[in-house]
Amino acid sequence: MGKVTSLDIITKVRSLVAAYGLMDEVHVEKKRAATTPAFIRVKSYDEGEKVWVRSVRREEVKWFPGVVTKIKSLLTVLVRVNGFTRFVHVDYLKPRSTSE
Repeated sequence: MGKVTSLDIITKVRSLVAAYGLMDEVHVEKKRAATTPAFIRVKSYDEGEKVWVRSVRREEVKWFPGVVTKIKSLLTVLVRVNGFTRFVHVDYLKPRSTSE
């Protein structure tokens, strides 16, 4: 067995984090705070939050009710809409009140 390098350790830690989904929400929030300039307001949604999802077909725009199921990155989420899971950019979402 050869010498263990720093790169070997980093690679192992990254694979464990990816395999077990560690730090998902914490990592996303830290990255959002660290990479977003103060003058830019990033929309953020929580898992389970009710939203309206914009769908554009040709020139027709429709809004469908959905529920955020997973935060994928700073600007993308998975949303459950009409029984299907869609990968959606936050620019295509808007909050939905609980009474709707």
